[in-house]
Order: sequence, then structure tokens, then C-alpha cells
Amino acid sequence: VYETCKKYDIPLIADGGIKYSGDMTKALAESTAEKMKEGIVVLAPDVDGKVNMIERIYMLHGKARSGKNYTGEVLKEMLEARGKRVLICGFGDPVKDTMTRYWGITDFKSESGRSTIQHYATDVCRTKNPFVWAKILSLWLQAVEDLFDVVIIADLRFYTEHKQITYDWGDRSIIKTLNIIRAGN
Repeated sequence: VYETCKKYDIPLIADGGIKYSGDMTKALAESTAEKMKEGIVVLAPDVDGKVNMIERIYMLHGKARSGKNYTGEVLKEMLEARGKRVLICGFGDPVKDTMTRYWGITDFKSESGRSTIQHYATDVCRTKNPFVWAKILSLWLQAVEDLFDVVIIADLRFYTEHKQITYDWGDRSIIKTLNIIRAGN
């Protein structure tokens, strides 16, 4: 980490390791490393030398149970404390809505429920149109964009999802992708 930061002239503050995914999020949202007792924080200064942490869209990527939802909730709480209107959503939201509405399926946590979602969303729908769920979410966000300052998409999994949001929003919004890595996961 040190060598990469040095190469790109990025400030680095380090005094140990991040224990929880939310630790990094708290540091990012508060734009300070002073509140971190044992962690690594990389801060990229804006043009004026201040750290710019007000982003329009955050897409959170990571393995299952890596802390994406927790990270999203912590980030939302911090941004709302700054007066921002924040929405947490996911590419899986339209999938779950469709499955509930048309098939009455509401069990999305069990292995059977997750398997059903995977089959329907990926094997059936994404095989025909790899952008389908990302496009649906993006269109909905366009309809409600005046209601929110920041959008957190807490379930980035596929390249096509990132590509669709970047295509639809990249010319008018700052988009950041956060890769959540949980030790031992």
C-alpha cells in the first residue's frame, strides 16, 4: 500500500489494520483519520487540498457477507448527519420485487431462496439481456433523482452493472466503487 501511495503522491495514514468494513467507511464519511485508532486510511485530496467525500453514487462490491450492507448503512448515517438525502438500493431490488409480485416468492435469505433468485435473475434474465437489472434500476433512479443527494448501491456484482450505471450517470454524477474486503472471507 505504501509503495502505491508514494508512486501516485497519495497521503497515507497507517497505524495498524482495519477490523471492520465500517471502520473505513466512517473515516471516509468523516474525511478524517484522527478518529481511527487502529486502521489504514488513504485520502485523496481534491484540487483545493481538502478531501472531497461528497459523491453522487457509491457502488459497493464484495463477496457475500463481506459487510457491503453494513458499510452502506454506516455511510448513509454519516452522510445524513451532514444533511444529505441518501438512498440505499441494489440491483437485486427489481429482481426481488418481480419474484414477489409474479411468483409470490419472499424467501430471499435461505439457500433455496438464494438459488431461486440466482437462477431467475442470472441464468434466465441476464442470459437474454446482461444489462436488464442494471437498466431497470438506473431508469428508476432517473425517475427519483431529485429526491436524493447520494445513492448507495450495495450489491455490485457484475461488470455490466457497473458499465450501465457509468454509461447512464457518468456525465452528470461522480461515481465511486468501493471494494469491501473482510478478513477471512
